[in-house]
Amino acid sequence: MALLEANDGQEWNQWEPSIARREPEAIATQTAALKIEIAYHRFVQFKFFEQWKALRAYANQKNIKIVGDISIYVCYNSADVWADPDCFKLDPETLASQYIAGVPPDYFSATGQLWGNPIYNWEYLQKPALNGGSSAFGRRWNMPTWCAWITSAPLKLTGRCPVVKRLP
Repeated sequence: MALLEANDGQEWNQWEPSIARREPEAIATQTAALKIEIAYHRFVQFKFFEQWKALRAYANQKNIKIVGDISIYVCYNSADVWADPDCFKLDPETLASQYIAGVPPDYFSATGQLWGNPIYNWEYLQKPALNGGSSAFGRRWNMPTWCAWITSAPLKLTGRCPVVKRLP
């Protein structure tokens, strides 16, 4: 968040190339320069999870189940994609999405849907050292008491769509 704010909300692949590609020296320089902003965002996240844990414990004591859904895909401009670009189908030169998630036309939408999320690089994610995925998945499972995969199509029916410029 600190880097996103320091770069006026631009997508991370538009940042200075050394930062976009996570070069250690550039990251160290930015970490020092954004020390206060980073501390703020860490504190906010800490407080959120502290409050979430307390709310969930209270709900469990009252036998209240918290129902939620887990997004299947992540936003391109997320820390998940920036931190683990190999986990996604990105252009090696520009680091932009090569494909975006979507589904073909069906009973729900006659024209299909383009969600805009980057496609996972399943070949990379299946490597044994990764244990099946990025850290984004692990964090999501700790949120709701009960989870529903809410999507208009099963994951196996989602497709990858080439990224094209839209006409005005």
